[in-house]
Amino acid sequence: MLFSAKDLRLDFEGRDTELEDYNEALTKSPSNKSVVHFLCGESGVGKTRLLNEAAKSLSKENLDHSVTYHDISDDTRTKGKLFSNLLLTLWVSSTKTTRTNKKSFSAFLKRRKITEPAKKALYKGIYNALQSLPSFGKAAAALFEKDFKYEEKTKPIEIDIFQLLKDFFEFAVAPSKHTLQIDNFQRSTDSEKRELSALIDSLPNEFSVSLVIRQDSKNTLFDPYYLEHFHQFHAVIQILPNLDHTSIQNILNNSFPNMNGYQRDQLFLECLESTKENTREIEQFIINFKLANRLKEQNKASNKNNPIAETINQLGEIERALLIITSLFPEGIDFDYIRLFVEEDVNATRTLNLMEVVRFLVECKLLSILPEQILRKAGFSSIEIESIKASHDKVISAARVTMSDEEITEVRARLVDVISRFAFTCMDDNKHIEAMLLIMQIATSQELAKHVESMERTVSILHERNGYFDLSLLTEQVLEILDSSNNSASIFSLITITRLLDACVKESNFNTANRLLDKLGEARSPEVYNLYSAKVSAQLYFYDIALSHTANLLHSSEALSVHLNILQHQRQESEAKSIIQDRILANLNYPRNDFEAIILRNSAHLFPYEKSVGFLNKALDWFENKEDIFTIATLHNNIGLNELYNKEPNIQVAREHLHKARNTLLDINSIEAYQATFNLGVCDVLEGKYDTSLKRLITAYNMVPKPLEYDRLKFLATILIVKAMQNSEELKTTISKLETMRIDANEISDPWLSFMLKKNLLILKRSKLKDCETNQIDKEIMECDNLYPGDSSQYSVFTRGEGAIPLLLAPSPHWRF
Repeated sequence: MLFSAKDLRLDFEGRDTELEDYNEALTKSPSNKSVVHFLCGESGVGKTRLLNEAAKSLSKENLDHSVTYHDISDDTRTKGKLFSNLLLTLWVSSTKTTRTNKKSFSAFLKRRKITEPAKKALYKGIYNALQSLPSFGKAAAALFEKDFKYEEKTKPIEIDIFQLLKDFFEFAVAPSKHTLQIDNFQRSTDSEKRELSALIDSLPNEFSVSLVIRQDSKNTLFDPYYLEHFHQFHAVIQILPNLDHTSIQNILNNSFPNMNGYQRDQLFLECLESTKENTREIEQFIINFKLANRLKEQNKASNKNNPIAETINQLGEIERALLIITSLFPEGIDFDYIRLFVEEDVNATRTLNLMEVVRFLVECKLLSILPEQILRKAGFSSIEIESIKASHDKVISAARVTMSDEEITEVRARLVDVISRFAFTCMDDNKHIEAMLLIMQIATSQELAKHVESMERTVSILHERNGYFDLSLLTEQVLEILDSSNNSASIFSLITITRLLDACVKESNFNTANRLLDKLGEARSPEVYNLYSAKVSAQLYFYDIALSHTANLLHSSEALSVHLNILQHQRQESEAKSIIQDRILANLNYPRNDFEAIILRNSAHLFPYEKSVGFLNKALDWFENKEDIFTIATLHNNIGLNELYNKEPNIQVAREHLHKARNTLLDINSIEAYQATFNLGVCDVLEGKYDTSLKRLITAYNMVPKPLEYDRLKFLATILIVKAMQNSEELKTTISKLETMRIDANEISDPWLSFMLKKNLLILKRSKLKDCETNQIDKEIMECDNLYPGDSSQYSVFTRGEGAIPLLLAPSPHWRF
């Protein structure tokens, strides 16, 4: 064997503090509330490992503290059935275990002291509750069948899964404690969160829940949205960071004990360079390093000493090709593409039927290439599947080392050809998108250039579905194609180029947008070139340049919306209102197109409250008829803000609209969710909920795209102001930080940010003075208002408080597109 089990798992290193914090959260909780513990961190950081180690330590330190572990990632085909899947987990784990567990599900069933016919009826009820799940395999079904196969056939028995789980967990906590660990909780639906909250609420306080939330790079902090479903419990939030350098060195020392100091230092630097301290990446680094070194050593002697390499070298051509495909897609590839490849492989020395392919892949333990239901039909249990998955990367790494670059290139090119032909002829839009995104992962720009028609169809479908993130990534590949075809953008239609530009602007990918504009050139389409040059320039705060691009396009409603946006940023509200009155409101049938409705959305706040409500509702009706979910979400954001701008803010109504905006934008993976998240934090401030507010504001700040310096500064200033209101930071420190930020704000053409910083600074300084010392600073505050070029109350929400001048908060409206 190349590796033992120990080689394939890192030492549990550098997590003593985190483990102690975890156990303390679940064992030393307030007696009057149940604990809901949130364990958060990015993918691969070691959250699941911490859960496993915590379960061991809890059982060692406290024999009465039992643990149930459930992973929602196993529920992908049964979304929305958390309790059914949890029941399956309990059943399978209790029937598979070989040791006695007094708190197991089977022990619970035995303790119910029911008659044999009643027990059979209960088992049949559980079977009926679970058999609709695709992940409920033959093995589990057989266990049930032998219990009641001699019964007469009766009508299906209904079972109350909620009540059954409640009864089990009450059994598990009497007279001890029990923790339910749920991994990958970010996959849960709102209804599942509500059901879980109801279950916790129905159980004694000795029952606790630990929820693991994977967070992506856009959002590195805890999202307070989760708290809204579990606000009545004692919430503990634990952020799991990457490993520190000392822990990484210890892991490497234990993995390579015979290395000398210099080699060890070099290895450490190489590890840091490729892993960024992420636990899973460190593990993969070590495995790859060992593989490469051991294969080199063993290949020198004989392939007979290397079982994996020997096996690979004995494979036929088609089997070797399947191994290569697996190495190209370590996260898995739909089995249909494997079937197509096998059926159309004219170079294969022999033909393999479908079951031979399945058998071969199972023997090689390449499970990520197979859908789970096929494996379960083949008779594999959950435990066996997990065990085989653990060896998958090892086999793939060996394949990469053993096979030549030429062989890999040939198979990759054949696979691209097979999938691209399927995409071209496929009538199902979902399958077409899936196939095209697949080949874009592995195809060269020269190969993609042969499939422009399919790529244009992909762009059209994604744009219609608001798939701006995928389109923004796809634009990079379009640019590579254009680079390889003598810089000519003419191989793509103008509508495709326009859709890609639109996606780049909506994803704040301005560098890519500018590169695509350079390829397009003004000569091919002056209108498109100038329109998107204006949009990009406006987003980068070059307002005068943006206005020069829109100067000859104001006959277009789309260009007019950009023009009005710039005027608002320059705080020329009167001119903007005049143009809106003449161009939009003068026509009784407004809005007449999408961009007139966008103008109403962007500018409604310039008008009195009653009128602004009417404008926003007209725009909302327009886009609801169009079923444009992205723009509908942005409208809900602005409707929520309109309620906050009102002299008597209606925070509850504002929250309802902001939640709709945020949830929709998160669902479609739009970066614009940061605005509604931030605005919900402003609602919290107005209600005096400073802790919750700061969590939301910081989450939103971490979501803001880096090019949007205006929003980043505005958000950071608001965070500092709330910290000052909360007294969590010295006022002197806050004032110093805001003073520094004013210098950066002065570099941005929009005067409102500089005004907001200056006025809040004066108000905070005033709070340090005695009443008899405030005359001079009051004059400065009045002068600050007078010097501002626009209406200082137009974009502000003011904090509440008796005996103090209200501070300015800066909500985030959707104006950008």
